[in-house]
Amino acid sequence: PRSTQSRSSAASDVYKRQLFSSLQAKQEELQQVITQSVEDCVFIIESRLKDVEDFKISLEIVDDKVRQEIDNMSTVDEIKRDLDKLLSICLLYTSPSPRDS
Repeated sequence: PRSTQSRSSAASDVYKRQLFSSLQAKQEELQQVITQSVEDCVFIIESRLKDVEDFKISLEIVDDKVRQEIDNMSTVDEIKRDLDKLLSICLLYTSPSPRDS
């Protein structure tokens, strides 16, 4: 029975080493998958952030153009007011028609 115990113990040791080696390989594989996933996520986030920054710049450009248009519109309104004032001052004089007598 002593020889049986040592063979059983040796088999158990071999099994434990194989199990540990297999677990270690799985851990390394999982670590690679996690690392790749994190790198992919970082790439996607950086791309989205760049898109957001580009969008903000586009909004600023559009905002500037809209503000310029609004400024131009107020100038047009001022011109219309001035024109209305001028037209209200201008009187048309007509001489009496011979038919009016």
